Amino acid sequence: MDARPGASTSGLEASSNAGAILVAVNGRSSGWQALDWAAAESAACRASLRIVHVAAGTTPIIDPIAGTIAGWTSSGDLPGRDRVLDMAANRARQVAPAVTISTQLESGNVARAIRNAAKQADLIVVGRGRRAVHRNHATSSLVARTSSAPVAVVELTSARTNGPSAGRVVVGVNSKGGPPAALRYAFQAAVRRGTGLTAIHAWEPSTPSWWSEVGGRGGDLRSFACLDSPLQEYVLDHPEIDVRGRLVGALISDALVVESRAAALLVVGARPQGPIHHALFSSVARVAIRWAESPVAVVNSCDQSHADH
Repeated sequence: MDARPGASTSGLEASSNAGAILVAVNGRSSGWQALDWAAAESAACRASLRIVHVAAGTTPIIDPIAGTIAGWTSSGDLPGRDRVLDMAANRARQVAPAVTISTQLESGNVARAIRNAAKQADLIVVGRGRRAVHRNHATSSLVARTSSAPVAVVELTSARTNGPSAGRVVVGVNSKGGPPAALRYAFQAAVRRGTGLTAIHAWEPSTPSWWSEVGGRGGDLRSFACLDSPLQEYVLDHPEIDVRGRLVGALISDALVVESRAAALLVVGARPQGPIHHALFSSVARVAIRWAESPVAVVNSCDQSHADH
């Protein structure tokens, strides 16, 4: 679908300042992949980068006067943990030499420590190791489920096969356009990367709504998927982005996973729309974190404050 020109009102700019990006490193391959991605994203966003390493088994030493952490005690190799942060900072500087970088050592439960460290972050980046792909309570899933800021789950291994939107940003939409925060984030990501965006609109073909809604549209499926929704605002405002709409007869989670193989980024909402689902974690996000063969950005649909990243 060709995006038509129009006055830009959505405020999406490739050089927008994103504030701060936090990335968690663990000394393993998954953490280094997340770090490389986060450093590149920080450079593109002109954001600062905070690197956090959670040292399990350490105990903080509290300064009773200042009420701050004065140091750490540990039965393990604490200097080794410090070296992880030093290595991470040096690696990030090689990827993004102009980015302001800081490091932080945390302790205790990994997911909780990452969330606490990221209270002022505009984006949280975590890795996803292959060993965690089948676990519902993997750190990446726990952080995404409980964080108000967008969470990027990164795995940079090559996909077995390229999907239809390899190298593009992929986002799911519905007849109402989809979660506004996720849509805005997806377009922002496409602008920053200078790449195209694919919007997937999916139904289960066996449902009556699929037949009634599709049958009454005269077969212009791409137009139905994108232009008959609030997505049109972004399409019209950003003619420089190659926007493609695809209507597929499948579960949205399955369709997004297939479409996003080797994609630049897959963007999903953290929670279903509607007040009754406010406390629920989106099943689409859960599937994307576990199975997508591309970086995944999980955006809290109920919080617009981070959508400008």
